[in-house]
Amino acid sequence: MSAIENLKNYVIGKTYNKSFVHHEWYYEHHLKIVEQLCIELGNHYPKANKEVMEIMVRMHDYDKICDI
Repeated sequence: MSAIENLKNYVIGKTYNKSFVHHEWYYEHHLKIVEQLCIELGNHYPKANKEVMEIMVRMHDYDKICDI
């Protein structure tokens, strides 16, 4: 498994933790939308680094879940 996949799984796991105040909706109704926007932007900007974009999808709100 790649480092990006490990990060993705780690963040998703953290968002489903009941200690996370937004656990009921965060992944399904936020991260998935941000991920789709990232894909669309990547299609619009073909020279963009897709790996960095994938990482930033997972990290852009990481401070909200890092304490759980």
